[in-house]
Amino acid sequence: MNTPKEQTPAAVEAYQQQQQQQNRQQHHEQQKHEQQKQQQQKQQQKQPQQKQQKLLQQTPPLPWFLQSSAGATEKAAAAPTAVTTAATTTAIATATAATNPAAEARAAAALIAATAAARAEPAAKAAAATAAATATAAATAAAATAAATAATAATAAATATAATATAAESLRILIVLQYVHIKRQDQILKLL
Repeated sequence: MNTPKEQTPAAVEAYQQQQQQQNRQQHHEQQKHEQQKQQQQKQQQKQPQQKQQKLLQQTPPLPWFLQSSAGATEKAAAAPTAVTTAATTTAIATATAATNPAAEARAAAALIAATAAARAEPAAKAAAATAAATATAAATAAAATAAATAATAATAAATATAATATAAESLRILIVLQYVHIKRQDQILKLL
């Protein structure tokens, strides 16, 4: 809309109100467009996950040489960190093998690796616990040695302080005796 030719206050106010309404409508349309764009992006991000889940659901039973190790895979899936990652890798490899028979050997190798990781993790945890216990024992022994050394140093310092005090007391007594001796000599000389 063009600026009103009649510059009356009512015409100017009506023009400003119409401009504000148009601006609000454009802002609302822009927000709506942004929301739609975000929803489309979220939907696009969900599609690969949905395809992967659908592929896993449609996976046929495991081949005969994988049936005996299925229990190990389930146990590995319940374990934390490295074992869980290995189990996930095994599941993906199994799903791939279902669509590509040539990949069955790779799926078997992944399952063997997952089983080995599941068995190796307790040993690694035990080794880490042993190392921690050894380090703690060494630190405790070092602290005890340091405490004993500090106690010995404190005893030596106390002994030296006592010896200094004894020497000072002996010197004081010697000075007093010397003073008394001099006084007696003075008295004897006066009598003569």
